[in-house]
Amino acid sequence: MVLECVARKELVARHGRREQIPSLRGRVDYAIYYTEGTYDFGYDTGDGEHQSFRQESRDDTGLVTGLYGYIQQDGTLHVVKYEADERGYRWTTSNYRPVPSIPVKRPPPPKTQLRRPLIVGPIPAPLPRLRR
Repeated sequence: MVLECVARKELVARHGRREQIPSLRGRVDYAIYYTEGTYDFGYDTGDGEHQSFRQESRDDTGLVTGLYGYIQQDGTLHVVKYEADERGYRWTTSNYRPVPSIPVKRPPPPKTQLRRPLIVGPIPAPLPRLRR
């Protein structure tokens, strides 16, 4: 347990450091608790069979905000963003379906054809040079 003063907040306990969730680094988790009841915590399971993440914060007014998400069996990412306070619990949900990779069909390069000179009839005799 680490005790320190951060921006007039007394830190009660800390595990890890605050991270962006979902994480691009893979598996992460952190929890930070302060004496006045505010907190931040989050985790991301990283890549694997059961992928999920969650992040939540409580400020000094009592407002709790957060989000969580998981990958469904069909590959869809399901995300819930929420907030809770004296007015109740409110949330929004989003689903992000995987986009199948479509092979790009490129047209074949144009065939280069050697052009033959167009000859119509016999080649005329060269013109005589004029003298000056």
